[in-house]
Amino acid sequence: MKCHYCGHEMPETHDFCENCGAKLDKATIKTETASAIESSASPNQTPPVSNQAPPTSYQVPPASYQAPQMYQAPPSSYQNQPMYQTPPPAYQTSSPYGEELAPVVSMGHWMLVFLLMCIPFANIVLVFVWSFSKDTNPSKRNFMRAALIWTLIVIAIYIIIFIVAGVSFFDQLYY
Repeated sequence: MKCHYCGHEMPETHDFCENCGAKLDKATIKTETASAIESSASPNQTPPVSNQAPPTSYQVPPASYQAPQMYQAPPSSYQNQPMYQTPPPAYQTSSPYGEELAPVVSMGHWMLVFLLMCIPFANIVLVFVWSFSKDTNPSKRNFMRAALIWTLIVIAIYIIIFIVAGVSFFDQLYY
């Protein structure tokens, strides 16, 4: 089937011309195709020309116009790149400063630590041992140091409260 505006050859299943974009009138094209077949039987006859004017909103493309391509191959620089890059691991096995990182403390180990912290007097000894021992995992050592600092802050606040309350209580006894 040929477009009756630009003469581009295309399959009969298309509703629009691939080259110029004109709407294809199936009835006109079928009659032109049938008459072209008849005219091919007698070579002295000229094929009929459609007297229909193109729609007013349609503009005929210039002769140098080429229809856009449906697919363009990527540049060759993309072909040398891998399809995907593996992301960095969630945790690193070595420090950027050259020292080895400590292994991750498991959840079961943390559960055991909190259970041991519930034992009276043993918890005080364990906090000091885990806070200042060089053999303790750094994450556990830092956690115990933070716990020790918060404990000392709370004790200091209690001492201040008892001093202020004691002074005000003893002050009332003398008056």
